[in-house]
Amino acid sequence: MTRCIRAGVLLASVANALDARSENGKIGLGTNALVWESIIPIWKMKNGEITAIELQPIELGFGRPRYARGWPEPSKNSKIMKHLKELSSAFGTNIIIQEDGTGKVEL
Repeated sequence: MTRCIRAGVLLASVANALDARSENGKIGLGTNALVWESIIPIWKMKNGEITAIELQPIELGFGRPRYARGWPEPSKNSKIMKHLKELSSAFGTNIIIQEDGTGKVEL
């Protein structure tokens, strides 16, 4: 990493370069809320066969300060599972959305 320090002040860093490239988070991929949403799959197996797949929706801090983004947190945002269900149906995969907002892949 290349750094420039003058009078004890860090003038250039990777973080500063990323801020400059995104105009302090105003343009680029990070401005798309969908990029900051995902799921964590949890699967169960028996005798080498998958018996269940559960999906936990997560959020990664869209709209939060840079230092607080990227840390996965469980989400109650129902849109995450609904969006994944819609995308998965094109592949013949059915996701059952549970009352608690998690999903279950129908095997």
